Amino acid sequence: MLGPGKCGKSEFWAQGSKTVFIETEPGLNHLKVESFPCRNWDEIRGAVGKLMKYKDDPKFPFDTVVVDTMDRAVDRATQMLVDKGREKYPKNEVSSIGDIPNGTGWFWQSTLIKDFLGALEGLPCATVLISHLKQQEVDEITRKYNRWSISIGGQTGTGILHFVDHTIMVQAQQVADKIVRTLRTKPTQVYEAGSRGNVIPDGLKWGDNPVDNYKQFRALFE
Repeated sequence: MLGPGKCGKSEFWAQGSKTVFIETEPGLNHLKVESFPCRNWDEIRGAVGKLMKYKDDPKFPFDTVVVDTMDRAVDRATQMLVDKGREKYPKNEVSSIGDIPNGTGWFWQSTLIKDFLGALEGLPCATVLISHLKQQEVDEITRKYNRWSISIGGQTGTGILHFVDHTIMVQAQQVADKIVRTLRTKPTQVYEAGSRGNVIPDGLKWGDNPVDNYKQFRALFE
């Protein structure tokens, strides 16, 4: 789920009674949710490990795991890998993942995130990745244009988009004194979106009641 900040993405997913958050950045204090607060990659790995321990339990306690946000999870992974690069290449000045020689840092990052998503996919529940937006320049043979997409770039960002079954763009528009929020699931030149099997109809609107919004959405998968 992609969308601008403060548009209600976390609140929407918090309506599930069997939802747990892998909370990679602050922002859930106003919501009553179960969560694993994670401020570094070791804590993220530990949260996944706790969930994996019970994956074969027929009474697995959750039906949805939400990574909030995926952007920050990648940041946590990147910082860990930069530290790893400094240890492995002490003669190099490694201040960013791109400083790790021979593209090794980018390979590490792509592999680490792929394994992380694979572990979540192995759980007996739905996986939700919340992400911020970034406007990217698309350079085609005959034209250039800007497109709103996931704020994670490179092979890692591409891999995340390929991993998911549904890319939901939340559009928020001010109309009079209200903010109208619409879920977009058909890709356009302007924004990233998509729904395999067209399970989620394009143009689904959120009303004022987040519980009703969530029930309407989950009913699409039953």
